[in-house]
Amino acid sequence: MRKFKKWLSIILAALLCGAVLLTGCDSNKDPDQGSSDGTQQTTEEPTNGTAGNNEIPTEQPTEQPTEQPTEQPEDPNDTVGSVGLEYQVNDDGKTCTITGIGTCTDTETVIPKKINGYTVTKIGNKAFSDCSQITSITIPNSVTSIEEHVFYKCANLANVYISDLEAWCKISFGGYYSNPMYNGAKLYLNNELVTELVFPDTIKTINDFTFEGCTSLVSVIVGNSTASIGHYAFRNCTQLTNVTISDGVTSIGNWGFEGCTGLVSVIVPNSVTSIGFGAFRDCSSLESMTLPFVGDTKDEANYTYFGYFFEAPSSVYNDDRVPKSLKTVVITGGTSIGPSAFEGCTQITSITIPDSVTSVGKRAFCECVNLTDITLGNGVTSIGEEAFYWCANLTNLTLGNSVTSIEKEAFSHCDSLVRVTIPNSVISLDSSAFYWCKNLTDITIGNGVISIGEMAFAMCENLQAVYYVGTAEEWNRISIADFNYGITYATIYYYSETKPTTSGNYWRYVDGMPTAWE
Repeated sequence: MRKFKKWLSIILAALLCGAVLLTGCDSNKDPDQGSSDGTQQTTEEPTNGTAGNNEIPTEQPTEQPTEQPTEQPEDPNDTVGSVGLEYQVNDDGKTCTITGIGTCTDTETVIPKKINGYTVTKIGNKAFSDCSQITSITIPNSVTSIEEHVFYKCANLANVYISDLEAWCKISFGGYYSNPMYNGAKLYLNNELVTELVFPDTIKTINDFTFEGCTSLVSVIVGNSTASIGHYAFRNCTQLTNVTISDGVTSIGNWGFEGCTGLVSVIVPNSVTSIGFGAFRDCSSLESMTLPFVGDTKDEANYTYFGYFFEAPSSVYNDDRVPKSLKTVVITGGTSIGPSAFEGCTQITSITIPDSVTSVGKRAFCECVNLTDITLGNGVTSIGEEAFYWCANLTNLTLGNSVTSIEKEAFSHCDSLVRVTIPNSVISLDSSAFYWCKNLTDITIGNGVISIGEMAFAMCENLQAVYYVGTAEEWNRISIADFNYGITYATIYYYSETKPTTSGNYWRYVDGMPTAWE
């Protein structure tokens, strides 16, 4: 029994020592190998080695979570605007397009520069179509494109607010109803009503539709740095009364100033090389125009009739489309006045042709019945058939000193012509050249004339005096065809600078007028 107790004591002592040893091992463990709640953590075995291998295991890359875009801090002013507008994020992931009115009920709609961190750069097709509740709209300078029909049937939209003129002029308008002013709205720049607009040098182009329908504009000065005025750029700016186009401009687009009913005078500089179809259509108050040429381009290749500027499909429609108010036209460049260029322009009373023009085409001014004054520059060498036919009120005619031929019926039926001077450069007067100029009383004929065609002065029943710049011998050498009763019944005077000592009919100039010697 004693022996059993001894062995039992030895066993208990051994168990106690083992317990002490285990407790010591636990106290030396790495804290990271266990959790705070005593739960055992699993250690991942190295993939390139085995347990007990002395090689340092290679660290394997761990999969990183996908990086989400972080919103940048925004200028509080960029996000100020109407709430509820529909938008779509563009492909670049940074900008967006306004696509609709959404839940927005604002009558004074403000498009913010940014929506949820995305910069607004475009207003999409029909975005605000039929939004009759909108009375004003603010468009940020971040917008670069406004698509077609965006503001279709926005009948109550009266005011448009912008903050940057240069940015506004760079917007690409998609077409009809893309400009919020198309229906007659007023424009505000930095909250000030725009009535006078002076384009700075930074604006190189005025895009299509840029100011279409703007009814607040009264005066526009296009700067020297602006090269082009786009299609419909100032269409229906009904209060616009003064436009200054500087020498830097080279082109004016189709219908550029259509419907500017307040315009009284337009001067297009010689720098302009192309003018679009209908550029001044329905400018119903125009009284005077100065143009560098007649046609679509400076080389006068196409559409060489005046009505082109007013959307006339051909010269036949000149009278229908040219404003009835237009009285004075000055052409400053070009090389020719084309056939039927001004035919039927019954409203025009005065036309000036520059020295650069060398020819006046057939019927160029035919039936301009109210034309009273015409000045042909010194460059004109030929006057075509019926060029001034039936200009019944033409009273003052000035021919340049380079004209060599006056063709058939060129001035026929110019009933109001009283006095005409044919310069020394003229060689021939074709048949019926002055036929039925029934009020013509005297004519001065230069000494270069060698032939006068049949009926050139027929029915000039009041022609009393012909002042010839030459001698009787020279006059007698002129070939005068039949039926020129006007000349044959008139008194022929021969030029003499000093008072002649011999008998005969002689004349000289007194204050620029031909006067017979007594």
